[in-house]
Amino acid sequence: MGMINALLTTSVPYSMDNLKNDNMGKDGISCTLCHQINGFSSPLFSGNFNINGAKEIYGPFTNPLINQMRLNTGFTPVQSTKINESRLCGSCHTLITNPVNEKDEFTGTSFAEL
Repeated sequence: MGMINALLTTSVPYSMDNLKNDNMGKDGISCTLCHQINGFSSPLFSGNFNINGAKEIYGPFTNPLINQMRLNTGFTPVQSTKINESRLCGSCHTLITNPVNEKDEFTGTSFAEL
């Protein structure tokens, strides 16, 4: 959450040093982060997703309680079936890493962490 918030508000790259001083980042992931995903980037893994700064929150319901949601959370609910798709979860829960050797040099291979 901290990284996404920093990208939306400052466009500054987010580092581990930023994380150490960021309470939102230390909280990790919340319901609202996943419910704000409005699109996917390619490749579809390692956190390649898109959210917008429009304070919209996506869910499967065709008639969400718009006024209650806005009043209680500040988000506007929007109907979207993406929340029911496994690729939404897979966009983060499939992580492709580039291993390094004992000299901290990239090996040129990749490893899928599922």
